[in-house]
Amino acid sequence: PICAGSSTTFTQSGGSLGTGASYQWYIGGCLAGPVGSGSPFSYSPTSSTHYVAAVGTCNTTACASTSVTINTIPTAPVATAATSILCTSFRANWNASAGATTYFLDVGNDCLGGWTVISNLNVGNVTFYDLSGLTSTCDYYYRVRAFNSCGTSGNSNQIWVTPLCCANPA
Repeated sequence: PICAGSSTTFTQSGGSLGTGASYQWYIGGCLAGPVGSGSPFSYSPTSSTHYVAAVGTCNTTACASTSVTINTIPTAPVATAATSILCTSFRANWNASAGATTYFLDVGNDCLGGWTVISNLNVGNVTFYDLSGLTSTCDYYYRVRAFNSCGTSGNSNQIWVTPLCCANPA
């Protein structure tokens, strides 16, 4: 697989070219949508199936085809409401982002500001993370990013969480 916008090299192997012939590369079908010539041939594909034929003044061969998997940077996940909220813990949740292989979590609170509780934590390929050991007098917020071999998404929306604490007995 390659990342969208990345260049890759196509090489035709086998056979031989006749006089004045060259390898021609196509998308959209055999001999349709020419994208270049030569072997090897490098470019940034936008389609998954590519065709090559030896084209010359006297003869044109049948096409051979090859497929390329084109991956993209995942879209930003959508953070959803926290669950399991207690006095010093909660579960941060988000929806899966297609193509993501891991997620990065940021957590902050209104006592310290910024993303000072957790910053850029790799939580793996999951859609939740359990936080504990928190300060009961602070409100918390979190956001998440999706990652794969092509890059990192933008930030999700931000979710606020208010700890639920029981009053001390009198």
